[in-house]
Amino acid sequence: MIRSTDGETGAVLTSTSDLLVRGTAVFKGATTIETVATVQARSTTNPELNSDSTTYEYYNVNAANRRYDFHGIRTETSSPFAITVTVSNDPPRFEIYDLDAGQSYMQTYSVTTESSAIPFPIPATSISSTTTYVGREQVSVPAGTFEACKFTDTDGTSNTTRWMAVGSGIFLKSISDGDVNELVSYSINGVPVTGN
Repeated sequence: MIRSTDGETGAVLTSTSDLLVRGTAVFKGATTIETVATVQARSTTNPELNSDSTTYEYYNVNAANRRYDFHGIRTETSSPFAITVTVSNDPPRFEIYDLDAGQSYMQTYSVTTESSAIPFPIPATSISSTTTYVGREQVSVPAGTFEACKFTDTDGTSNTTRWMAVGSGIFLKSISDGDVNELVSYSINGVPVTGN
């Protein structure tokens, strides 16, 4: 469960997802790992934001090199509207997890979006980003207090700071241009994950 707070309007949205790793699948010609998540997003402050969807993610993990390649995502929204949106990265967007504090890496990739709600091609967007591993620190979120790896991401139009749990890689928190996302609760195979 993730709680998102819009920095501009103060709108609060809580997203609950049940994620299943399905195994090998082909996405845009690449052999990947596919996950599927059933997502319910609810807001008590702004009910017009409520939605139900199924999200498919496509990625590869290179454990030996501590690298994650994210190929893309397909979201099928069932309410409030029936829409399918597919977003693909070429080449795959990557994350590296063997940096020393203060080290950075750069990448450039093209993002292509296809939507069943838009009957014409959407121009691809080129993104150049820099990711810096800041170091380890404790971070407190509604799910508890965790030892975390802190990263900053800059892509020219936005700056994001995010925290990932040490040892598990679980997303804990992100702040991007005033918007805040925080982990409320998490479990793996029914076993709750808690902080220190």
